[in-house]
Amino acid sequence: MVAPSDVGWRPWIQVLGGWLLMFNSWGMLHSFGAFQDYYVQGGLIDQSSPYKIAWIGSLQAFLLLGGGALTGKIVDHGYFRWMISYGTLMAIFGMLAASFCKQYVYIIITQGLWVGLGMSLFLVPSVAIPRQWFEKRRGLALGIVTTGSSSAGLVYPIVVYDLVPRIGFPWTLRIVTGIQLVTLLAANLIMRPRLKPNPVREVPLFDYPALRNPQFAFYVAGMFATFLGYFMFFNNIVAWTLSEQLLSANLAIYLLPMANAGSIVGRISTNFMADHWGPLNVQVPAIALAGATVLAWICVHSVVPTIILAVLYGFFSGALVSLPNTAVAGMTQNIHMFGARIGVVFLAMGSGSLIGAPTTGALLQGIAGQPGSYTNARLWSGLTMLVGSALVFISRMFATKWKWRAKA
Repeated sequence: MVAPSDVGWRPWIQVLGGWLLMFNSWGMLHSFGAFQDYYVQGGLIDQSSPYKIAWIGSLQAFLLLGGGALTGKIVDHGYFRWMISYGTLMAIFGMLAASFCKQYVYIIITQGLWVGLGMSLFLVPSVAIPRQWFEKRRGLALGIVTTGSSSAGLVYPIVVYDLVPRIGFPWTLRIVTGIQLVTLLAANLIMRPRLKPNPVREVPLFDYPALRNPQFAFYVAGMFATFLGYFMFFNNIVAWTLSEQLLSANLAIYLLPMANAGSIVGRISTNFMADHWGPLNVQVPAIALAGATVLAWICVHSVVPTIILAVLYGFFSGALVSLPNTAVAGMTQNIHMFGARIGVVFLAMGSGSLIGAPTTGALLQGIAGQPGSYTNARLWSGLTMLVGSALVFISRMFATKWKWRAKA
């Protein structure tokens, strides 16, 4: 017998479970700026190039998001329990092993490859399982789930920045691993599906009919373009502030948590708005405003505007992570196909991240004999996000049959 949706405490327990999984998947990506700062400043014996260091986070992001193209299908078949369990083991092993590494290649293998693969196994269940338990307040529920990543972006950077000077990087990583272990074990214990697995055994890895749909195709393209520039702000705001000598190291480290705090508010509020106006109607301006915030950053040279921009970028960018789940749910008539379809979107987002972060690193380091520049990196980030907003807008117009005031 199928349990009713939107009734009682059980749906909200699944929201908590999804929140914990999001805390340790997307949350690690939003915290990578803290690890990147340590590595660039000489934390690795053999490598401190911004371009090379960026590959650690971009590989992690690609595996996390791109792995959704595979794991979505597995969720549809009902194997989410195995995915969460194995994902937990891989993520914990990867972070623990990284604490013993001092060379670039081993950090790539442990923190990049192993942690990325582990997180990819529990990303789709973090949204697919809670989604089954809600109908009327699905947008709000998924919005709360996605605040797990921003909450991690508050916790993990503060832990890293505070503990590294006191106990060293290896033991700091082990404490981070301990936090992961406790929260992931809790998620393993409480997550339960509401619906039976998809009885159809041969579900395509990619939903090709959906990709032939202009609405879905433009949406996928828009998310790819958006994520070419998405992580630039999170990964570089602290380093830029220190390079400009706007704040001391003890204060600059809180800019990343400030941005993630803004993201918490943004994710909940934009999902609440999406329930009333439609996810695409909210996501289009949110992406555009996030891109505009990055471009406005070029003109900032003092403390107060920097803090304001950090909070604003966090707020607007919150919709970039939380609303794809709701948007794709609205494009999916067969609930059992949600995992496979959101996997396609995650693959596009991951591919954008894989290209975008190293491109940013190359622009910061310098290309073809030209000196590195934060201005060029910010132009890249802001403009790619504006292109992404335009593509999602076209998707929205296909969804409403070119009606301007329709809900979508």
